[in-house]
This record gives sequence, C-alpha cells and structure tokens, in this order.
Amino acid sequence: MQIIKEDLRNRILEIAEQEFLQNGFDKASLRVIAKKCGTTIGNLYHYFSNKEALFEDLVKQEYYAFLHLMEHNQNSQLIHYDPSHRNDISLKKMFYENIEKLMPVFTKRFLLLIDCSQNTKFETSRKQVLSMIEQHVKMHFMEYSIPVTPGFEITLSEQLLTGLLHIIKTCEDENMKRLLISDMFAFYMAGTLYFS
Repeated sequence: MQIIKEDLRNRILEIAEQEFLQNGFDKASLRVIAKKCGTTIGNLYHYFSNKEALFEDLVKQEYYAFLHLMEHNQNSQLIHYDPSHRNDISLKKMFYENIEKLMPVFTKRFLLLIDCSQNTKFETSRKQVLSMIEQHVKMHFMEYSIPVTPGFEITLSEQLLTGLLHIIKTCEDENMKRLLISDMFAFYMAGTLYFS
C-alpha cells in the first residue's frame, strides 16, 4: 500500500497550479505534472484520482472563500464606509486596514478558478462571481441612493473583476498586491460615492 506523503502532495499541487495557469484545464497534462514532481503518473493517482479531482482541490478553497466573503460582507458589512468622509483619506486607509480579510481569497488559485476552469464543474465561476459582484454593487448604489443608468453595475463589475485578475496575475510581491487591491477598491468606491 502506498503511503501518502504530505510534502509530495503539496508539491503536486504547486506544480499543477503552474501547469493549469499556463495551459488551462483542457491542455494541462498530468504526465507533465508528475514528471516535474519527480514521480510517476501512477503515484500521482494515489494522491488525486484524475485531473478534475486535482483541479478541484486547487480551487475549491478560493471558490467557497469568495462565496463566504460576499455573503459575510452583505450580511455584516465586512467593509463599511461612511459616505460623509468621502473627501478625506479614510477611504483608502479603510481598505488597506481591512485588506487582510480579502487577501486569502485573491490568490493565483482564484485566477485559476475564474480564467482556467473551462470544462470543469467550476466553469460557470466567472459568471457566478460577476453576478455576485454586480448584486453587491447594486446594493451599494441603493444603500447610498445613487442614481445610475440601468446596466452600469454590469460594466463596473466587469472592470472590477478584470482589474483584480490583472493584479493577481502580474504582482508577485504580496505587500504591493495588498496596496494595489486596496487602491483599486478605494478608487471604485470613491467613484461610486461621487455619484451621490
């Protein structure tokens, strides 16, 4: 009986993340992953029953963490801003101070979930995430009585997600990533409040 070694399992996940990011789900190769890990394809199957199971193990935490984040923020105001302070620096500061609550979700594996999950059970994740962001933006427009053109929340949601994915994809320095995501959210929130 094969003994599962945690360090090899973690190495498989690390290499698989790179392989899926580079090639997407369909073109990713378990043989390439096994070879880069210094193991056999047969041994890899002791850890993951197939490519779908490996992909799911990579993205499920980010998927459920994002769902929790959106639900938690809507129900308890994880990040709440007083619009009377829109002309000071507190908006940017507020996002930076609260960014730790968001960062565990915004990883390379979130990028996998959104951009590389075609032909997996997560292939509708991008659409689902956009819908949740859209509902969240709509909620803020209503909360602050901000009149906007119907459909604007869809455009804003697309921009937010695209910007977020760009930061995740291109920024390797974790502190810089925190700053950029904080700045982006503060910028969009300030623009939203400008309408009110």
